[in-house]
Amino acid sequence: MSERENLELESRRLQVETQRMIVQSMRDTAEINRKNLEMLSKPAWRSAEYFWLPLAIGSAMALIPMAVVFLLHKMS
Repeated sequence: MSERENLELESRRLQVETQRMIVQSMRDTAEINRKNLEMLSKPAWRSAEYFWLPLAIGSAMALIPMAVVFLLHKMS
């Protein structure tokens, strides 16, 4: 093969590789968008990580010290 043919072949190979990377990037973006849409379509009030879990943690943070103070008061 001549130098010119080698350069053309290398150029074509790089074009194909670039197109493959672009297609993969588009697939990844589509997958991320699908997951985001799926997450946004869930009602937030039914989702534990957005409502029930913080509510439980907040309640525990408020009630545990109150229970300790109450028990210490009853023991004295």
